[in-house]
Amino acid sequence: MTRHRILEALHDLLRTSPAARVSVADVAQRAEMKRSSVYNHFRTVDEMCLALVDRSLSAVFAGFGRADATNLGTYFSSALMSTFRLWALHRVVLVIAFEIYARDRAFARAWDERVTREWTEPALEVYQADVTAGRLSPLPDPRGLLDLLAFTIQHQLHRLWRDGTPSPQDCHRELELCATASWRLLGLPGDPVLDRATVDEILVLAGTKD
Repeated sequence: MTRHRILEALHDLLRTSPAARVSVADVAQRAEMKRSSVYNHFRTVDEMCLALVDRSLSAVFAGFGRADATNLGTYFSSALMSTFRLWALHRVVLVIAFEIYARDRAFARAWDERVTREWTEPALEVYQADVTAGRLSPLPDPRGLLDLLAFTIQHQLHRLWRDGTPSPQDCHRELELCATASWRLLGLPGDPVLDRATVDEILVLAGTKD
């Protein structure tokens, strides 16, 4: 219960301040605890951040879209919107995760492996079905391209969400850029269509979470 109270206090602080600006004293004050009580559980704010990420990571990855897509374009559109929703609902935890990703090699490796397993491999199965059915031309390195898109989009969404809830206009623009770049890189037919109404609904929901 004490650890939970500490992590909830940290989560509240990280809604408005980056991890680098939060101190153990800040967390203790928000949790209405003595600093020594916090030190009984965590030595540093970084330890608290890792514990907060670990607590939420399974729920975050479980939310990746696995829609029964009939083609890669449908899968990609669904996955992009699903990933955007995850950032909206778990912004605080995901922003922390990317701060840790930048400085912790072991964490970055585990994150990359999880994204590949949860996103790239299902997408690769849909791509291969498209190629077999003649809907797509074979790519020289489909796994590499899908990995590149997965990580690029995650980093773009980090940039979008790191300073708080973005405007609808910024979200529309960023998601359309991600989708268009993905379509061109993968050689998908036609043009992607962004469901702006759903994006706006997700932003409203994100606002209630803040």
